[in-house]
Amino acid sequence: MHNRVDVSKSVGESCQFQWSRRRLDSNRHRTSAAWTNDRADGPSSITEAFADVPTDETGRTGDRDTPGHDNHAPRGCLMEADRVSYGVSVESVMTNARQSKPPTWSSAPRYFPPGRFVLFEPIGLAVHDWSRPQPGRPRMFDQNFLEWFSHPHPLSLALIYLPGASYFVWRGLSAGISPTATIALASTGVFAWTLIEYLIHRFSFHYTPRGRIGMFYAYLIHGVHHAFPEDDTRWLVPPVVSVPISLLLYLAFRWTGTGFAPLFGGALLGYLMYDLSHYAMHRGPSRFRLFNVLRKHHLQHHYANPERWYGVSTPLWDYVFRTTARASNPRTA
Repeated sequence: MHNRVDVSKSVGESCQFQWSRRRLDSNRHRTSAAWTNDRADGPSSITEAFADVPTDETGRTGDRDTPGHDNHAPRGCLMEADRVSYGVSVESVMTNARQSKPPTWSSAPRYFPPGRFVLFEPIGLAVHDWSRPQPGRPRMFDQNFLEWFSHPHPLSLALIYLPGASYFVWRGLSAGISPTATIALASTGVFAWTLIEYLIHRFSFHYTPRGRIGMFYAYLIHGVHHAFPEDDTRWLVPPVVSVPISLLLYLAFRWTGTGFAPLFGGALLGYLMYDLSHYAMHRGPSRFRLFNVLRKHHLQHHYANPERWYGVSTPLWDYVFRTTARASNPRTA
């Protein structure tokens, strides 16, 4: 018994500082403001995003709170505290969690604790808890070569997708499609991209992991951006990911017939507009009201409701598929 007390004390001491920091930052307004104190748009930019964020009766947001625990404590501390207090293994705690409630994308880090995930050596991925956004610019891979690919520059996207979109529009014109029809098809492609964007974001980027391989994929494809949303080197989808997706879309668009070229060119242009808009939203507000509304929705997606507001280019499909933010509950003084 004496040994257990010592272990509990050491665990408590190791977590005490982190736990205290989380308590001090428990107000989401102050937390978000603190992360943006050094930004040109000032601390009110993200704080404003929470003006109408839905809360439950306790004042919490989203599905991130765990009953029976201090929900501002670091996940690792909670898991270690459970192990020490009850004398059970981490594996037992995880098994009980899986049996009690099916995981969601946001709760997955509770079921599969973050750490170094390996598909095959020596390639390892440093996975962090994406359910609790934090400042920082962490490494993902052990290898510098792989790490380099995870930090795309906005110019790289423009150099790939702008010529690509132009080529397919020109290909439609050279095939005898009239300029009016080409413009109409390209515009349809841009609109089609908004639906593709929504579906990819919701069902692929927010795929719910069921094991360690799933955690590897979920963090690699999108989790890192939610874990560290202020990392400006990861505000864009790396071409090593977006180009294979584009090739799959190319094969799908070919089934539409002879007019697929300007249609696909419009989709490529829509993607470029989406990714650059996403980059701009994280940089700060603009003088355009519509942009700021879209930005507000996206910041709510990051900091309050990860299972809401999947659309970045447009909120249309969130309204169609009912993934807008829920109405706020009445609050009493």
